[in-house]
Amino acid sequence: MKRSNLIIIAVAVVAIVVLAGIRVSGVLSPSESKTITYLDVPPVNQQAFIEQGRIDGGVSWEPYVSDSIAAGTAKAVIWSGDIWPNHPCCVLVADTSFAKSNPETVARVLKANVEANLWIADTIANKDTNPGNYTLLLNIGAEFSNRNTTVVDMSLQHMKLTYNITPETVSYLKMFVNEYVNASIIQSGKVSNVESFVNNLVDTSYINMTADIQPVAPGTPLTPVNIGYLQGDLHQFARVVAENTTVGEGRSLFATYGIKTNVPAEMPVAGYPNGGAVMTAFAARDSNIEMGYLGAPPVLLQHANLGIDVKILALANTEGSALVVNVHKPVKDLNTDLSGLTIGEPGPSSIQYLLLVTIAEKYGYKLTT
Repeated sequence: MKRSNLIIIAVAVVAIVVLAGIRVSGVLSPSESKTITYLDVPPVNQQAFIEQGRIDGGVSWEPYVSDSIAAGTAKAVIWSGDIWPNHPCCVLVADTSFAKSNPETVARVLKANVEANLWIADTIANKDTNPGNYTLLLNIGAEFSNRNTTVVDMSLQHMKLTYNITPETVSYLKMFVNEYVNASIIQSGKVSNVESFVNNLVDTSYINMTADIQPVAPGTPLTPVNIGYLQGDLHQFARVVAENTTVGEGRSLFATYGIKTNVPAEMPVAGYPNGGAVMTAFAARDSNIEMGYLGAPPVLLQHANLGIDVKILALANTEGSALVVNVHKPVKDLNTDLSGLTIGEPGPSSIQYLLLVTIAEKYGYKLTT
């Protein structure tokens, strides 16, 4: 059987296990009292679905959260940082074999990512004294996300862009894995020891190498790297900034550190729709993806369930997701007012889905399809 067919079958099995496992755990069991119905709806479509009355709200990432708020379509009722302060969201990963064979190339990609993060942090901190750079930042985000600068500015208020993997980061990743194991979302026997599983998946050696990475001379041949990313995702803002030649004073930060970024051959023009699609690309025989930006949960799930061999090398952001509801829905008390609502979420492999599950558990709701 071809590897691509095996991947399709395996993904289908995982989806069944996800739903069956959560039902066993009781999270999706219908309730006579407090229930939330959920549907898989890509964040890019959630605002329109809310406006059309097809869903009452959604769980998504930036800029889609702020876009719905700015449009007057929805209001945020709880942010991911309220549930999990400083939680990891998107991460930068590499195919394990590629990373081992090309350590300096990977470190150079990470160096550009680090410098982009530092430029963003400095720009935000000094936006009043150096408004030109902040305007540039907003325009870069608006062009990539296809949203206006007001939405980009709002998005920056609710997410933390960082590359550092800290002990707190690792603790959250272990917590996520434990949640998945307990709910049978990660298949039985796939993770025998959560601590070892996460410690093996996270590799900070490449980010440590960046301290010694220097710019290459102009005209130096650049090393091509195929990097995947999500459609319009501002959680991955550093990658977009690192591509900008104005920020890099005539050449991009990636080029400054010797890298020519290419998009994977099979990636949609605008980017992958979700992190699960990025992980599937890493497993596909015909895919040439070597590194990628995506949410941490699909990495955890598909590394465990399907054995897709990648390493988490750096963070892209923390926090930055939220549950929003239609502005006309009177949600004042989270303990009662979410009952009966239909909420869109990006799919069971996303951190936004896990956030919805956690909100339901925290406030005593049952989730149902």
